[in-house]
Amino acid sequence: AFNLNQKKGHCQDGRYVQLQFQAAKYHFVYVPFNGDGQQQKVERRAEWDAQFLEHLRQDDATQPRFVVGDLNVAYQPADMSPPLDFWYRQGASVGDIEDKGFGGTTISERNRFRHLLETCHLGDTWGTSRSVFVSQSPADRYTWRCTQGRYRGKGLRLDYVLADHTTIQAGGILESSILHNGTGNSGAMGSDHHPIWCALHPNWEEMRSDKEMEMEVDGSPSLMANLVDTEPC
Repeated sequence: AFNLNQKKGHCQDGRYVQLQFQAAKYHFVYVPFNGDGQQQKVERRAEWDAQFLEHLRQDDATQPRFVVGDLNVAYQPADMSPPLDFWYRQGASVGDIEDKGFGGTTISERNRFRHLLETCHLGDTWGTSRSVFVSQSPADRYTWRCTQGRYRGKGLRLDYVLADHTTIQAGGILESSILHNGTGNSGAMGSDHHPIWCALHPNWEEMRSDKEMEMEVDGSPSLMANLVDTEPC
């Protein structure tokens, strides 16, 4: 599928590819950039987010699924290079305060992304591997770097591999990391985004099945609090 909610053709805005395999469903996405406060882009992004949320809610919640791509949102404070108020000062000074700021850093975008994670029972796989924290400094968590103008040296984490909670809780993510060379773009020739990498455990399907049975038996609560930063925007 190349569109949301079973529509024909390709998305008018953004890009989307859905692959269905026996073991899992994969959603590959480029989410439209919100820009720097233009009302038309703000409305376009809000509409996309609503459609994507509805699309994911139609999935079979019991089936493993992954969402991969440039989601154009830095949903945790640590996903934005300091100072944070630099990002909030960008863009138009009129309109809703929650839509003010550089695309991907606005309060409305971040809140909608949090809502998507919670509603669709998805978690961010980055950081689930201990090796990530050993090999990368806090500044190396950014997947987007700008080398020009007032954004030179600034960074955001906009690219993700999301997975269903059960897969993550079962230890099915062997590694999830950012492949780049620090603050420069030498590891990402041809793009201002750095590539990301996610490897599943060889026995992830069996591990996930065992976790499902365990949760059914003991009624374990969701580990959402451990997977999503709950600090208010």
